[in-house]
Amino acid sequence: MCRRGHAITGRLPLPAKRYQDISFNFLSDGKPRTYTDYAKGDYSYPKYWKYMEYIFAYANTASLHDELPNVKSSTTVKIGDTFVQKGSPIGHAIIVVDLAKNKEGKTIVLLAQSYMPAQEIQLLNNWNKAALSPWYDIDKDVINTPEWTFYARNLKTWK
Repeated sequence: MCRRGHAITGRLPLPAKRYQDISFNFLSDGKPRTYTDYAKGDYSYPKYWKYMEYIFAYANTASLHDELPNVKSSTTVKIGDTFVQKGSPIGHAIIVVDLAKNKEGKTIVLLAQSYMPAQEIQLLNNWNKAALSPWYDIDKDVINTPEWTFYARNLKTWK
């Protein structure tokens, strides 16, 4: 799956009208599913959500893992970057929803997750560093969340 031209929340970029930039590649055949082909000229909000529900039915951590480029360093992390573990049969992803940097450049992030179907999002508590919770230090190679362990190499960014 590849996100181009709209927010990670799935909200329609109506003001920009960049419909041609919304495209997701399916893992099953590698072919893109563009919003313009799906909408056939109907760029209404209900039509967009039907498209997103269609995409949600086929998107998973395997498609995210294969489509998204790696973040080179934790010092370049951005809000929206995602830790992705491609699982067989089950993987998991968590998203950076906020970040803070101190004067020395040390970065901490606020992480969130959801499960399938992605209907509600949960902020993750940091059980390993209660004084820092709910923030996480990602300058280390291992990021232990309450349910999953992620590694620096799992950090991906959106195109």
